[in-house]
Amino acid sequence: MLPFRLKVAYATGMLGWSLMTGIYMVMLNYYYDPPANQGLIPLIPDERVFGFVTLLALVMAAGRLFDAITDPLIAQYSDRSQNPKGRRIPLMRWAVVPTIFFCCMMYLPMNDDRASIGNVIGLVVSQFGFFLFMTLYNIPYNALLPELGHTSREKLKLATYQGVALMFGLILAAAFLQLSEYLAEALHVVKKIKAYQYSICFYTLIAGICLAIPAWSIDEKRYCISKPATTPIFSAIRQTLKNRHFKFFLVADFSYNTAMAIVYSSLLYYVTVLLLQPDSFGTMLMGLMIVGALSFLGLLPFFVRRFGQKKLINFSFLMLGLALLGVFNLGRFPLDLRVQGYLVSAMTCIPLAIMSILPSALLADISDLDGKQTGEQKEGLFFAVRNLSQKLGQTMGMIVIAILIQFGKDPGDDLGVRLTGLVGVVLCSIAAITFAFFREKRFLLEVAEMEKTYYPEEYSEAAEIADRL
Repeated sequence: MLPFRLKVAYATGMLGWSLMTGIYMVMLNYYYDPPANQGLIPLIPDERVFGFVTLLALVMAAGRLFDAITDPLIAQYSDRSQNPKGRRIPLMRWAVVPTIFFCCMMYLPMNDDRASIGNVIGLVVSQFGFFLFMTLYNIPYNALLPELGHTSREKLKLATYQGVALMFGLILAAAFLQLSEYLAEALHVVKKIKAYQYSICFYTLIAGICLAIPAWSIDEKRYCISKPATTPIFSAIRQTLKNRHFKFFLVADFSYNTAMAIVYSSLLYYVTVLLLQPDSFGTMLMGLMIVGALSFLGLLPFFVRRFGQKKLINFSFLMLGLALLGVFNLGRFPLDLRVQGYLVSAMTCIPLAIMSILPSALLADISDLDGKQTGEQKEGLFFAVRNLSQKLGQTMGMIVIAILIQFGKDPGDDLGVRLTGLVGVVLCSIAAITFAFFREKRFLLEVAEMEKTYYPEEYSEAAEIADRL
């Protein structure tokens, strides 16, 4: 069993990932296509394809298309690796420094005082590099979860540590705007975009250190029980997608991640356009959201044992949908504008807590069970497919925003910003309906039988939970 200090070290990798991803989701649209009232200028030419698809949306879509190719290839390479130091850790080590470099380069355009095609080219290249090396780190990292946590209970503990780390990463990401103001004042930086650049590079360095901690502290050969897979890549992908438990999980997870991408990427528009507050108010809202989620994490294992994971996950879809429905009318309720922001933020606390932990724990169980049943350990590929789904969902959300804000992204002309909330409601509904078909009791009984066979000396609570359902 993994000792506590190494559980914390493992979770630190999630802190680095969430910090880098949080900055990407919160800042990219806002950085390259800002509202008119924030003292920034667009950095991407205002060109359209098919009359409505912006260049920025195309750049983001191209990056995820690139991911669609690299994700399964990296996962297959990791699953089949016979490196004497392990299947996962060596790849994570190789990825850390390039990830830091390309994350910084995304926010250092060729021209930071005007829109240009050079900025488009630079963003395409740096985004491709960032996605490639972040994937080279993230897929092996997540594939370690079912290998380090032998039972569903241990997997849930590791996923909980990851969830806490994720929250702290989001807190730091939420504090980004405040940090950029402090840096601008301390360094006497006049241009707002320069303050953003300094802050992003500083955050990226901290995130890189967090990525390095599990890569150089965990002895994979000592704590993991694994053997290289042998199935060819296309057969392995088909087998993964045919898994009856995984199919419903994947569709629901994609819809949820698209909705959350809309929340993160639109936050600054909600604050500055709908609530007419300074962008630093977004830090307060994100902080409220995360502190509320953290306060709920300690109760989550109890609720899992009492209700199972399916009901909790579908409850989170419902709550997030209601919050996004409120977004459509932000600024119109007969309440103080800041109070409206606090209420919507508070409604997202429980969904954020649940979905930061349970999907990872559930997928770890699904991939571990599949490996034991088929004799082929393809954890990397399961997480690669989910990783790709998350990225596609995040990008879809950002593309939706990039398109919708063309219908209004400024105070008094805000229809596009409001429509993002309605799109999010539809996505949450799709997620809830799809996941309703997940057969949790049958799945838990299969997990309990597997754990009884392979880990008889360790306590398994899967059968206990199944009896309550």
